[in-house]
Amino acid sequence: MTQTTVYTGKIWTGVADDDWVEAFAVADGRIIATGALHEVEDQVGTPHETIIIDKGIVTPGLIDGHLHLSLGGTQLAHELALDPTDDAETILAKVREWTSRLKPGEWVIGGIIASGVLPMLNNVEFLEKLDEASHGHPVLLRDDTMHNRQVNTTALEAMGITADS
Repeated sequence: MTQTTVYTGKIWTGVADDDWVEAFAVADGRIIATGALHEVEDQVGTPHETIIIDKGIVTPGLIDGHLHLSLGGTQLAHELALDPTDDAETILAKVREWTSRLKPGEWVIGGIIASGVLPMLNNVEFLEKLDEASHGHPVLLRDDTMHNRQVNTTALEAMGITADS
């Protein structure tokens, strides 16, 4: 006989922003009913165990409001992979090696640079080293927040950014 468990509390189904239910039932590892507690209990019958969730909110387990599956696959296939543990010299070595595969003028795009490493790269000395390592290719590297970019002089020129910008 299959054990059915009814969970009750504040439950968001994930179907829509305002799709909340009072209870759901699980049997054989599958959700078999959702709705008001009395409706779910009527549907599953007896015997069943009821678990009251009185703290927090229950949400579906495979929900991420900011998921980038296709972006991640594209990055793995076409971009320079940097590890968050890479220091400045490792990043330069990876850029240098990556440019050996590129045709003239192709961009080096990649990441991720750890937030803690980025401040060590934001200086003229690193820019000069990045320019040398990139062999004339424009470079654009993302940090782990996806909000900051590290670029070289060729990329700045391609974007029309000058000392007067």
